[in-house]
Amino acid sequence: MLASIADSIFLKAIAAIFVLYATRELEITPVMLGVILAVGGIGAIPGALLSASAARRFGVGSTIIGGWLIAAATWLMVPLATGAVAVPVLAVSMLLGGIAGTIVNVQQWSLRQLVTPDALQGRVTASHRFLVYGAYPLGALLGGWLGAVLGLRLAIALSALGALTAPLWVACSPLRALREQPVASR
Repeated sequence: MLASIADSIFLKAIAAIFVLYATRELEITPVMLGVILAVGGIGAIPGALLSASAARRFGVGSTIIGGWLIAAATWLMVPLATGAVAVPVLAVSMLLGGIAGTIVNVQQWSLRQLVTPDALQGRVTASHRFLVYGAYPLGALLGGWLGAVLGLRLAIALSALGALTAPLWVACSPLRALREQPVASR
């Protein structure tokens, strides 16, 4: 949950200023921006298909940690987008982020559901969503503030670096050694 909260803060910081960065600094048209963002959604399909095989190959814990790192690292590509390569760089960033993010989400959500007794599923899910989604406004405020003080490109770069810290919560836990999803506890 702590990793999800940290991830949410930094990714929402980026989300709060990404459209401004793309349209004002990179002069990307609204239609092209829509295409770029849609590419991230398309990345969810191979991510969902690859999640189980990634967990079998690398282990559940390593898949979650590695996937989170890759998803966060794709945001580091955004400040590098300039000129004629801006659209392809942003599209690749969204595609890879969509793939990695979905791989992580399938594994972490499955793990949480498997280790939570049926009677507690609603409370655990509601608590998780309350805390993680509750971090969204903090991230948006952070992104807006960083963007206003440092500029959009640097704010996105710093927020992407911050997102790389989220998996550290998991890397420093026993989860890093988890090879397989556990048997459901009921």
